[in-house]
Amino acid sequence: ITLADGTTRTADYIISAADGRTAIYDWLGGKYLSKDIEEAYRDLILFPPLVYLSLGLNADYSGEPANRNYVLKEPIEIAGEKVNNLFVRVNSMDPSMAPPGKSVMTVMVSANWDYWTKIPYHSEAYKQEKKQITEILLNKLDQLYPGLKEQVEETDLATPHTFVRYTGNWRGSYEGWLMDRKAMKQRNLMTLPGLDHFYMTGHWTSPGGGLPSGLFTGRQVLKKICKKEGMKFRTER
Repeated sequence: ITLADGTTRTADYIISAADGRTAIYDWLGGKYLSKDIEEAYRDLILFPPLVYLSLGLNADYSGEPANRNYVLKEPIEIAGEKVNNLFVRVNSMDPSMAPPGKSVMTVMVSANWDYWTKIPYHSEAYKQEKKQITEILLNKLDQLYPGLKEQVEETDLATPHTFVRYTGNWRGSYEGWLMDRKAMKQRNLMTLPGLDHFYMTGHWTSPGGGLPSGLFTGRQVLKKICKKEGMKFRTER
């Protein structure tokens, strides 16, 4: 692998846990494609990107459910999309998240990637959009948790642009392929034809994302390498 600074690193095997489309089409120039890979990146539906609001609250919400999905009586509009429900998480199950007597709350809302591509990242319009979304969500949360707005000490709003910046995920999708019948079809997305000793892991190689997908596909790759090298695969328990 040749790095941006010109440094070259060699290895017996290369395992990519990076964004699948970036690795295949940008870094490798689309030179190593199979029918399965072309079909996946052309036809499969992605998990939508997110608008993700995090709040630091000067209040103890440990008595509230850890996860709650609120169906709204009246939809609200977030970034050009009508929102009918809010998924709220109270992170009190983890005492390291906040000091005693305080809480961390997050709100997750599906977003539209095409809408956000029209707003330049870190532009004034982008800042105003974030400010407006934060205010809309806080007003709605204050109705669900009376007095919440006065308890807010910190706010942080992540947008689809934020997810791309930190993870590189294609179109801001936070979990890769959406799990439907077409995505569940058996495909080989871990190896590239013509590129030996190279493997891919993560949610771009198996539908359904999150930590389990990363661990599961990583384990599969290690088993493939062990088989190729004639070694027995085993895990310590």
